[in-house]
Amino acid sequence: MMTIKSISRKQIETKFGPKEKLGIQFVERPGVWVDSWVGAWNQNWKIGDQIEVKKDQWKSREYQGKTYWTLSAPPEARGFINLQPITEALERLQERVEALEEAVYTPEEVAEEEIPIVGAQNEANDEIPF
Repeated sequence: MMTIKSISRKQIETKFGPKEKLGIQFVERPGVWVDSWVGAWNQNWKIGDQIEVKKDQWKSREYQGKTYWTLSAPPEARGFINLQPITEALERLQERVEALEEAVYTPEEVAEEEIPIVGAQNEANDEIPF
């Protein structure tokens, strides 16, 4: 468990639109600031909160001789973890589209009776009504 010592919020303009980012300092890591994109998992964090942080959530990067830390969402809070339902739905949609294409483009399945078109002009009348 880690305890939030200090927290700040900042709006960042991204290619996806404005997003909120947190700057967090933990009691257990004095002098180290950690950033994190705001999501449902961390949007209500405040000073004094005790947070469970897993080892795989920590990411570091070097820039101009300094180490910067980012805290990512825990696996259970990340979107699209289980893609199986989406994959199955896409497969069902693909089957339906293929069946529709086959029904529409197969010459053997031509309608036997003429379907009247509502508002069709008489063929003898070449005038355009406008």
